[in-house]
Amino acid sequence: MNPFGSGWHLDRAAFDEMLREHVRKVCTSEADEPQRLLIKGTFAAIRKDEHGRWVVTTRKSNDTKEPREYHSTWLIDASGRQASVAHKLGAKVVKLDRLLAFYGVFSSPNLDRDRRTVIEATEDGWWYTSQLANQQRVVAFHTDDCDPVAKRARYRDGFLDLLYQTTTHVSNILELNDWRLLSGQGHAFPRCTAAGSSFMEPLGDEHERWCAVGDAAVAFDPLSSQGIITALRMGCSVGIMISKQLQLSQSTDMDKPVEAGSFDLNSVKRAYLQIREDYEKKGRYFYDQSMFSSDFWLRRRERST
Repeated sequence: MNPFGSGWHLDRAAFDEMLREHVRKVCTSEADEPQRLLIKGTFAAIRKDEHGRWVVTTRKSNDTKEPREYHSTWLIDASGRQASVAHKLGAKVVKLDRLLAFYGVFSSPNLDRDRRTVIEATEDGWWYTSQLANQQRVVAFHTDDCDPVAKRARYRDGFLDLLYQTTTHVSNILELNDWRLLSGQGHAFPRCTAAGSSFMEPLGDEHERWCAVGDAAVAFDPLSSQGIITALRMGCSVGIMISKQLQLSQSTDMDKPVEAGSFDLNSVKRAYLQIREDYEKKGRYFYDQSMFSSDFWLRRRERST
């Protein structure tokens, strides 16, 4: 039971496209349609020009043309956990744990009316399952990279063996409606991704005019369910502050230091710290509920003390 009511299952692809479309409409008009700079490309390099403005170089996949360059006064790294831009600028990721997520997508010929998000603890980690769009279901196993089961979970047979041998509730959901792990071209499951808690140091530099947001700035264990909410909240806050700073500096020399109060990086740091502290508090509660005493759970109990 959740005191805030029932949760929503988000179609992430549709949600992301909705946000992109909103940016297209808000940032441009029909008159400057060709100038819309919401492009799909790969970040390649970052530097500053002779005027102190950022120059971002990108490449488009399967594009034989020369790399494209974009100039800006401020630089925001919203590239997720990989933090591509911040790393290029010398920032480092501080990892608080070594959690990995091994996940697979399942399909079923049957109509499954179970719309719950189910989380189940096991000896060496925890499992998660939820329905997706298009009659599909995601199943994920979370464990530390130093645990022996992490090696087994990387392979299809090992992942499925762990799923059906160690879970009760998740495996029952799959068996009840004949859910099968997708296979074939484009469906190389399970896949592995980093899922631990971490933060970027430094978070940004108001004088150099760059800042990380979202998972590039601070990332949380998925059990916290804070990823999207934190990214939206802090993205909006940073965006508003930068907008105000740009308005203040329109009539000033951009080579001069940023005016005090126009962009307060310390306030961003404090906000992220509050979110981290809230996560740590709730994380202690969730992980202390487990009845298991394996190394995976002991590491989290030791950290909470």
